[in-house]
Amino acid sequence: MGFERRQFLKNGLFLGTGLTLGGLSTFAAPAQAYIGGGQVPVGAPPYGMPVVQLFTDETRAQFRVLSNPLMPVEYEATTSDGKVLPLKVLSSTECPYDEYVQMDHLLVGGLELGKDYLLSAYDLRTGARVEERVFNALDTRKKQARIVVASCVCDIFDGIQEDMWKGVANAKPDAIFLIGDTSYTDLGGNGTIQDNWKRHIQTRRKIDMFKWRKLIPTFATWDDHDYAGNNADRHHPLNGKSVTVFKAMFGWTPLKKEDNGPVVAMHVDLFNQRFFLMDDRSFRDAEGTNGAYWGGTQINWLNSNLAGSKAPTWLMNGGQFFGGYLGKDSYEGDYLREFQSVLKTLKEVEAPVMFMSGDVHFSEAMKIEKAILGYDTFELTSSSIHSATTPFIDKRRTNPRRVDSTWHHNFMVIDTASNGTQMNFRARACGAKLQAYFDVKGSLLRANR
Repeated sequence: MGFERRQFLKNGLFLGTGLTLGGLSTFAAPAQAYIGGGQVPVGAPPYGMPVVQLFTDETRAQFRVLSNPLMPVEYEATTSDGKVLPLKVLSSTECPYDEYVQMDHLLVGGLELGKDYLLSAYDLRTGARVEERVFNALDTRKKQARIVVASCVCDIFDGIQEDMWKGVANAKPDAIFLIGDTSYTDLGGNGTIQDNWKRHIQTRRKIDMFKWRKLIPTFATWDDHDYAGNNADRHHPLNGKSVTVFKAMFGWTPLKKEDNGPVVAMHVDLFNQRFFLMDDRSFRDAEGTNGAYWGGTQINWLNSNLAGSKAPTWLMNGGQFFGGYLGKDSYEGDYLREFQSVLKTLKEVEAPVMFMSGDVHFSEAMKIEKAILGYDTFELTSSSIHSATTPFIDKRRTNPRRVDSTWHHNFMVIDTASNGTQMNFRARACGAKLQAYFDVKGSLLRANR
C-alpha cells in the first residue's frame, strides 16, 4: 500500500502494556492493570472489528477478527519501532446469512518475548487505519503462571459484563480459558444454524473482551448453549453444523495435528502443564440412558495424548464431572458407566489429573478423594461470569466433597507453579473488583507407584 501508516508509532499512540506476572498471591492494582473495557474501536460501522487472540507461543500468535467483506481491509503487524512482521490470513469464513460478516483467521510470526506488538487493519479504499490492538508473545515454558477460567457468557447482562471483563483484565492473566456457553445461541434464537450464527455474532460484537485494546491469548470449548440449545445432545439437528460457527469464532491451528481433537476438542501444552478442552455435546447420548458422554472416539484421542506424559494435566469440560450430588447434568450423575471407565484409565496414566468445569451457575471447589485416582485431586467449577444466578443456589444440595463455593457472578483466577510433574495452585473465585468469594490452595502430585 502506498500511503504512510507508521507515523503514529512516532507520535506515541502505540501503547506498551505488556503483561507481567507478579507474585502468586497478589493482584495488580486495578488502576495500573486495566487494559480494556468499553472502548469500541473505529471500524465497520456501527460495531468496530471485534478481535480475539488465540493460540500464542514464543514466536507466533493467531487471531480471529470479525470483519466486513464489503469494507475490505489489509492487516499488518508491527513492532513498536514500525518493523513489519510476517502475517498470513489463514482463512476467511463468510457468514452465509449476513453479507456484512466475515471471520478472518490470522497468523503473525517473528515474535519475541518481552516486546509489544501492534495488530492493525487498514481500509483498502481509503488507507485509513480502522482497527488496532496490542499483543505479546507468550512464554509457554514459564513455571509460574496465572490463568483465568470463565463460563456462561450471556450478552443480555450489559452492565455486569462490562464490570466483569474489566476485572478479568485487571487480574492480568497469561491466558484465558472459556469453558462453555461462550454465547447463548438459543436466547432469542430458534435453534437453526442461521440463528446460531446470528447469536454468536451478536455476542462477539457486544462483549467487552473482544473490544480490549490489549489482547490476551484465549482458548475455548463449548457447552449446550453455544453448541445448539439448552441440554442439547448429539441428536440435535445442529450437530455437525454449528461446529463451523464455533471454529470461525474460536478455532486455531495447532502445532501438532494430534492436538486437534474430535469436533471442537483441543489440547495445548502451557506452563509445564497440559490442558485438554473437551467436547461434552457432540457425542453425548440423551440424559437418562447412561450412554456415551465424551464418546469412544474422543476418549481414545485423550488416552493417546495422555500416554507417556508425567506433566500435570487439566481436563476442562463444559459440564461438571463429580456433580452427581445435584442429581442432574453431570458426567457422574447421568453417564456414570462411561465416567467410571474414564476414571479407571486415568488412574493408570502417569500424569496427575485435575478437573475444571462450568455450567451450573455457581462456582465451587471440590477435593476428590484418593480412592478415585490413587492420589488427592480437585474439581474446580467456574460459573457464571455473567448469566442468571440465584442467591445461595450453591447451597441447594449438600456436597460432601465441597471445600468452598459461591453463587455470585465470578470468574476463577488460578495461579499455578509446576516443575513438570507436580503442580501447586491457588484458585480464587473473583468478582468484578477482584474480591475473592473463596480462596483455595492445593497441590497435584501422583505418588510413585
